[in-house]
Order: sequence, then C-alpha cells, then structure tokens
Amino acid sequence: MLLPIPGIKLGLANIVTLFALLYLPPKETFFILIGRILLGSMFAGNPSILLYSLTGGIFSLIIEILLLKLTGRKFIVEISISGALTHNITQLLCAALITHSTAVLTYLPILLIAAVLTGGLCGLCILGIDKRFSSDIIKLLNKK
Repeated sequence: MLLPIPGIKLGLANIVTLFALLYLPPKETFFILIGRILLGSMFAGNPSILLYSLTGGIFSLIIEILLLKLTGRKFIVEISISGALTHNITQLLCAALITHSTAVLTYLPILLIAAVLTGGLCGLCILGIDKRFSSDIIKLLNKK
C-alpha cells in the first residue's frame, strides 16, 4: 500500500497498459494487461486479489480503448482518469457481489477522488513519455 488509505494505490502499472494501448493493437495490449495482473498477483503473494484486479483491469481497458478511438491521443490524461474511475467502480461492484453487501459502496466517494488524482498523475506520466519517446518507439516498432 503506497497511500495511507487502505485499498488505494497509485495505479502505476496502468502506465504500462495505457502506454501499450497507444502503440500496440488492443488485442496485444489485452494480453499485456492479463500478464501484468497474473504476475502481479503471484508475486504480491495475494491470489485473492486476482478476481478484483482482472475485473477492474478488463473493464478499464475497454473504456480506455473506446475513449482512445473516440477522442484520440490528445486526451490521454482524461482517458487515464476514466480508466482509473472505471477500475475502482468495477472493483467495488465486484466486492459487493462477492460479499453480498452494498456496504462496500460507501467507500466509493473516497475511491473516486483517489482515481481522479492517481489517474491524472499516470496520464501525465504517459503524456510525458509519449512526447519524449514517441518517434523512437515508432522507429523500433517499424523495424519488426
């Protein structure tokens, strides 16, 4: 846990997923997402989070793919925020279904604020990396 509020993380791993989405087809990005989640849950030693991570990750990727197609790269920070919001909402809904309790949804306002902040931070990181390295990455990908 990187922040003092339980369950809130910076979401830095989404930088990898969203960055891949900028340069790779959605299908390849999906496999990167799944691999990242599986490895993360294995190495974190907490397989119980696998279901939450998969549902949050898959739904946020779907939203990010749709928004990227609709708006283009120009709105990458907003797309990152939307992905973070979707991830948190989906994880809470998954928790509510598993626990058969809507009590977990009381945590939603805090998670939404955190998603805007962390999603924005990740989006700015992606924006900076993209601006700095896009030509190098395109050259590298064209060599294949």
